[in-house]
Amino acid sequence: MWCESLTVIPDSIGSLISLTQLFFNSTKIKELPSTIGSLYYLRELSVGNCKFLSKLPNSIKTLASVVELQLDGTTITDLPDEIGEMKLLRKLEMMNCKNLEYLPESIGHLAFLTTLNMFNGNIRELPESIGWLENLVTLRLNKCKMLSKLPASIGNLKSLYHFF
Repeated sequence: MWCESLTVIPDSIGSLISLTQLFFNSTKIKELPSTIGSLYYLRELSVGNCKFLSKLPNSIKTLASVVELQLDGTTITDLPDEIGEMKLLRKLEMMNCKNLEYLPESIGHLAFLTTLNMFNGNIRELPESIGWLENLVTLRLNKCKMLSKLPASIGNLKSLYHFF
């Protein structure tokens, strides 16, 4: 959905229990309703270029079926610790997230994550738990000008094939 004037998503979105894909790209939403956590069959969630979206609801932890989460170009300042409970997440896209400076330690619990893309962001450092991502194939950090160091655990990423 590319409805640039859309500002609010109603709580009733949580009633769409058969939904597998939810795209609210380039809207003016400021938040996702907590009822989004009721979408148990959701596989893809994309809120790219939602420049007013600054946080994710804690109910994101119940989105156990999501395999792809796209947050490119949002103003998210931090990821909730609950993101680590998204057990099937394979792809996490956060390009151009200029307000995101840190990742929670719980990121290391994303056992199936294969792609982590933070291109052109302001991430300052990666948590030690990044080394627990044994299935990570692609880690994109290029143009992260604020990144000052990599954790020692980066050497544990035995499946890493693309690192730029």
